Amino acid sequence: MKKMHLVSHVHWDPAWYLPYEQYRITLIPLMKKLLNILEDNKEYKSFMFDGQVDAIDDYLLLFPEDRPRIERLVKSGKLIVGPWYIQPEEFLLSGETHIRNMLIGMKKANGYGGAHMPVTYLCDMVGHIAQMPQLVKGFNMNYFVGWRGILDGEERDAAGYIWEAPDGSQILMKDLTNGYYNFIPGDFESFEAKIDEIYKILEPYEKGEHILIMQGADHRPPIENTPELIKQYNEKKGSDLLEQVTLLEHFESINIDDCKPIKGELRKAWFPHSFMLTGILTARMSIKYKNEYVSRELERWAEPFASVNSWINGAEYPYNLLSYAWVKQLKCAFHDCIYGAHVDSVTEDIFNDYKKILEITDWTNGESLYALTKSIHTVGDGDNITVFNPTQWERTNYTVDFDYLVIEDKEGYEFAVFTDNGEYLPVQVTALEKGYKGYTGFSANQWEQCDPTLYNKYTLSVNVPIIPGFGYINLGIKRIPIIDQKAEEYIKVRKLTMDKTDIRLSGNVCENSYLKVAFEDNGYISVYDKTTHSYYENINRIEESGDKGDLYNYSSPYSDKTYYDSGAKTVTYIQDKGPNKVVFVTERKWMLPREVNDINYRSDDLVVNTLKTYVTISSYSKLIEIKTVIDNQSKDHRYRLFIPTGIEGREIQSGSQFYINNRKRIIDIPDSYIEQPMNNQPQRLFTDVSDGKRGITIISRGFSEYDARDNGDVYFTMLRCVSHLSKDTNGERSYCNAGPGYATPLAQEIGIHEIEYALYFHQGDYIVGESVKACDEFYARPRCVQGNKYDGNLPASGSYITLNGEGIVLSAVKKAENGNDWIIRVYNSLDKSADATISTINKIVKATKTNLNEDYESDLVIKDNIATFNVGAYEIYTICLTFEEE
Repeated sequence: MKKMHLVSHVHWDPAWYLPYEQYRITLIPLMKKLLNILEDNKEYKSFMFDGQVDAIDDYLLLFPEDRPRIERLVKSGKLIVGPWYIQPEEFLLSGETHIRNMLIGMKKANGYGGAHMPVTYLCDMVGHIAQMPQLVKGFNMNYFVGWRGILDGEERDAAGYIWEAPDGSQILMKDLTNGYYNFIPGDFESFEAKIDEIYKILEPYEKGEHILIMQGADHRPPIENTPELIKQYNEKKGSDLLEQVTLLEHFESINIDDCKPIKGELRKAWFPHSFMLTGILTARMSIKYKNEYVSRELERWAEPFASVNSWINGAEYPYNLLSYAWVKQLKCAFHDCIYGAHVDSVTEDIFNDYKKILEITDWTNGESLYALTKSIHTVGDGDNITVFNPTQWERTNYTVDFDYLVIEDKEGYEFAVFTDNGEYLPVQVTALEKGYKGYTGFSANQWEQCDPTLYNKYTLSVNVPIIPGFGYINLGIKRIPIIDQKAEEYIKVRKLTMDKTDIRLSGNVCENSYLKVAFEDNGYISVYDKTTHSYYENINRIEESGDKGDLYNYSSPYSDKTYYDSGAKTVTYIQDKGPNKVVFVTERKWMLPREVNDINYRSDDLVVNTLKTYVTISSYSKLIEIKTVIDNQSKDHRYRLFIPTGIEGREIQSGSQFYINNRKRIIDIPDSYIEQPMNNQPQRLFTDVSDGKRGITIISRGFSEYDARDNGDVYFTMLRCVSHLSKDTNGERSYCNAGPGYATPLAQEIGIHEIEYALYFHQGDYIVGESVKACDEFYARPRCVQGNKYDGNLPASGSYITLNGEGIVLSAVKKAENGNDWIIRVYNSLDKSADATISTINKIVKATKTNLNEDYESDLVIKDNIATFNVGAYEIYTICLTFEEE
């Protein structure tokens, strides 16, 4: 027989079929028992707490007096924690979230008196992202433990693998072939039988000399007499076959020659007991949309602009506050939380935490952006607006919308917006709210916020010639008369702005330099792409169908019928038209089945579901921006966006964490499987359909999956509404449950949901068409701050950071974890290396390359305040900058 390595552990979900606080209550006796065992039993070698730190933090909130005990055990190596802060759901989170998860987890684990576990352990994630090996290597680790999705039944013939990321990073991976969940009883007879049973399952897959057996399960306390049971087992077998070890010790025993090479993302599901649970990609979509919004506020606004405010104004970087917000974000990102398969009270807690995070980012953003506005030598002698661009790319002829607050409402006057060189810009008034209570700028004085001023709030649309990349432009605003003796100024301004638009509207057809968009009576749109001379007919459609599944898996009801929104009672009209944009609106009253009945048929009873879709075509833009507001009143069903592109092909590209995935449009289905194969695949931010000559990129602010066809049809789930956490009757899962069968009425997503996405038309493939850039510009729109006359030191427009390099994408701007330096992280979105440069508004005295843990690796060359570096194919590259002290 081969030797067996036993790792004692627990998998701890902080929220799942119990809410957060009740799981915390169950944590108390487990932790007290664990601490007593590790302190009292010298033979009990070690216990691994799930590769995360969150639960330790939660326990110490209630029992801070036990911190010295935990620190002693961590330092001694008996209690093993980290390196993650939480066990994430990999495909549903941003790449930066994964990095912060490890940064915070390692820092907290090391703070308990020892070192974090040097093995990356993700035992219950629904598949693994392609760039995980690079993330692991970036934190100076080489070992990874996973389970679901690694290989299918035919290919899965080993337990050890060399896993390679797209950038070439390789790590040693151990596949938990039989899962992590092994409840091994504490009486010897049952213990022996269970060990022998596990051995028989794992032995055919283990090519090395040591079989890894995980002793533990969800929320179960340790078996205190484990050392005695091991001793009895070995005595009975007549050999030291079984040994209690750490995961690190097991990895150190592995011969690399016994390991099989694999590459890229791991999402296969055809191995016994290793469900992929594909419905979690779209369960409780309201959480996914909110998570994307909160992540964007932290990553694209709060951190970067607090950093710039520190650079320019010497403001204190709110490190502790933003770290607190990140911890809250991570608690919502735990896999059972973010993927939605939990009881309803967990959803309520998640939204409450998101609310708190946004309260923090709203404050820090207001403080930073207003301070940065005051640092500018502003345009004109009165009111002005500063447009901030959070992306690295310069925006040209870009239409921005902003609210402008004025106390006096002048009759017979219109708005004029102008640049520092006196150029007047086209202005479009899209809304007016009289009697609005608020204040301009930002005030940290809470009493001023309690005494708002009464304003008239105008919503203006302005087309700006150039907004610098990761920078700003300040524009003057004034009112000009149109009916008295001074009307010549109005006439002059009108003449100067008449030719600064390419929008033309004729009936229900709107066109600009790139697109001709017809708004059909049924609410669909047809598009002629002038660049590629391609025509797309009826491409913005919504389909609806039943779902008798649960939060883990979609399942079609018996005799299901697919409905299309064109069959709904429809009203269409033009809401806005002007020199900068045209907004078409569709309102639908859609009669849909109320629910799925107890025998899995959709009911004959119909209820009204209201859909309102806003389609915006802007001047000089290749994008069609869309917002659909769904008032969902039906149950047990799903809405999907349907884009019939007509672009045939076998492959499709989609955004992922620090990577662009290239997949088959139709997945391969094996001869046998334990879970009904679904064609849905995960995506982040965009999916591109192209044939190398022309393409459409569907950009979203929260879609988490797509379903593509070879004929060019592509679907995106907008909402999926179900009744239960898990069902025994779910046929897509071999008629077995994936969790308790609790009712989850909030998972029916009754109510109003705002869903934003865009269609981007381009030449060539997504690389030639610059889809990543287009995606970033839609995902992170500019933000505007109203101000008065300021005499700051900065010019009216400029870039805080200038980043150049083919395929190079800005990922993070933040303060370093240690010291007073600054971190700028980028990644290469292409499969070839790229020379890149970076400069900042502050004088750089030192630039170094670091790993993801922000440890020094090498110096960068600096000349004329420009740092030069080379980024490998698909590489994540972190730069640490030291600025000249004032």
